[in-house]
Amino acid sequence: MIIAENYRFKSPEDIKNLWESNKVIDIRYDDLRKVGEQCYTEYQLVGKSFVGSIDQNRCKVDSKKFGYINLRTQEVISESELWHLEEGFLPSGEMLFGREDDIPIKMRRAKNFTCWAALKTDKLKPNGEFYWDLFSNIVLHNQGDIMEISTTEKVPKHYFIRLKETVFPAGDRPDVFEMFIHDKTDSDTKALAYTWTNTEAIHLGINLRWMQSACSLIKKAN
Repeated sequence: MIIAENYRFKSPEDIKNLWESNKVIDIRYDDLRKVGEQCYTEYQLVGKSFVGSIDQNRCKVDSKKFGYINLRTQEVISESELWHLEEGFLPSGEMLFGREDDIPIKMRRAKNFTCWAALKTDKLKPNGEFYWDLFSNIVLHNQGDIMEISTTEKVPKHYFIRLKETVFPAGDRPDVFEMFIHDKTDSDTKALAYTWTNTEAIHLGINLRWMQSACSLIKKAN
């Protein structure tokens, strides 16, 4: 059995939207506090996965409104996925938050890709050809990650490219790895195009004449 203590930040605003920036923070023990009393996770090795849980009968989390709430979690950590279910209960036993169907959130291990994009502008070269804006060395993962790009025209156009892996839990439809192109120039985001391939692919690209983009898997070092 593995016992894991659970902590949370004393100042959550310090990490708000951290993944959307290049900000690096130095996390220290003094910046953290335990989630609650007796709120550790017990993990057991089942096959090739670790199955863990927090027992609601022992875990108490302080609450200004209710005094305390009991927390229950269930987790499965495998080589390719993380399943997480979290529920909170009032001292009376009534569920305060969580899923009544007990279906966990399922997250898949992400793969990182290095991407580039080129956009045709309305600016002309001396020879009469159009300038292209090039964006390169952008790292995205395949679980819904997004890169936003804007042209350098007098009236800039704004787009974003998204990578996503779609898994179909039932039926005969094959799982796919997708690239989406969206227009953000106006207040409403418009889907322009998308392409797809199999989930084992290491390259994915699209050519719309006025715009081109491609991504390649970042291979792990041996």
